[in-house]
Amino acid sequence: MIIQYSKVCDFAIGADGQISQTATWTLRLASASTTPSEFAEYVEEWSGHVGDDFRIPAANEQFYTFDTTWYVSAISTKMTEETVNDISYFSCLVTLTGKERLSPTKLINVNERVNQNEEKVKTAKWLVNGINYENFISNHDIGSSASVWAGEDFFVSNISSEAIGNSGYYVTLEAKLSEERLFNIQRNEKITDLSDPKKPKIEVTFTGKCRVPESRINVFRNVTGEYVVHWAHPTTDPFAKKWTDTIAQQCAKDGSKEKDYLIWNITENTISPNDYEVTMVVQKKPEPKEEPDVKKKTYDVKLVEYKLTAEQCGWRKSSDLNKRWDKINGWKPEGCPLTTTEALPVQFIDVPIKCLMVVETSYIPGEVEAVNKDMATWSGGGSFTDAGPQGFDISNWLKINQEKKETISKTETDKDGKKKTIKGTSYTKVIRYYQAAPGTHSWNKNYFSTIG
Repeated sequence: MIIQYSKVCDFAIGADGQISQTATWTLRLASASTTPSEFAEYVEEWSGHVGDDFRIPAANEQFYTFDTTWYVSAISTKMTEETVNDISYFSCLVTLTGKERLSPTKLINVNERVNQNEEKVKTAKWLVNGINYENFISNHDIGSSASVWAGEDFFVSNISSEAIGNSGYYVTLEAKLSEERLFNIQRNEKITDLSDPKKPKIEVTFTGKCRVPESRINVFRNVTGEYVVHWAHPTTDPFAKKWTDTIAQQCAKDGSKEKDYLIWNITENTISPNDYEVTMVVQKKPEPKEEPDVKKKTYDVKLVEYKLTAEQCGWRKSSDLNKRWDKINGWKPEGCPLTTTEALPVQFIDVPIKCLMVVETSYIPGEVEAVNKDMATWSGGGSFTDAGPQGFDISNWLKINQEKKETISKTETDKDGKKKTIKGTSYTKVIRYYQAAPGTHSWNKNYFSTIG
């Protein structure tokens, strides 16, 4: 058998970027006695299989050796017949296509960009052989560190792969930089007390959102209730300084003090294996609640409406079509809520009459039993009273309603560490509603004594 390298290697680069080469060998019979079938078997045996090491010619091109860095990817043969001195000889052209064996992993390129969320992103393209593919993917799972090829604090955020024939894969890894980023700090105002319409109490809060990497999330945990200036000390976290700068600017405008702002609420949401979205609410420390003057009564006034029926005014509907009302025979003034000696004018019938209502707030001393007794006494005296709110030039009132509100008291801690109420310091807030008669009229005591 004669083996001869008959064609110089041709190199090509495919669309996938992989280099291939082809080499053609000529195999000839050394003896005409070899049958075609025997020759075909030998050619098949010599050509080998896809995946074998690639043959390259020796120096004299009459022999060959193997290049283990390349492998056979395709084999083609073409039989020919030659006649020498009327003797037929068989020969065969064997063309071998070879491709370079892939290294376990090879970094091809790295690109950097900033996405629509203003995040720094790096994308790396790798060439990975088939044997190492599964191991490579498992070692570069989403959320794993990409510091080796992308830099510190970069983490894998996406993976894609593309097969390269049967030899390996192109693997594309995307990594994002995990860093603290302040999205915004929003100032909010809310009215908390409108008891004085001219000077309403306004509560100012700041609500901020930021992205925090996992490595620094503990800075934002277990700090609710701390003063912002203490939490944002430069040795704690540089990001926190943005908070104090923002609040300092606000304080400079409204005359408040930075040290009065507390971390009121913190919420965190996981947005990736390595990043959190943190929402922080900062609010001014509430002013101490003023203790009410339990010895003093306070009053609020408003106008309400009161209606009188025809009967209360001394009239009834007339059966005469030419007139609307008739006086009630034998009607007595005791039947009218207002003090009068005769029937009231018909203009009073079913017409809303404006009356002054006074709301009295007082604090009744004692425990629950004493307060209940006081309220029962007030209700049991009937709906009419001469002892109404103080400071009004009105002689009689209607008692409309009363309400019991919260109880306040002073406490002390006993030797067992338990809080107990100090005797004689309990007061219950009671609100009572008094209504004056309309205009210059007065309530008819006799009338209300009959209805309780």
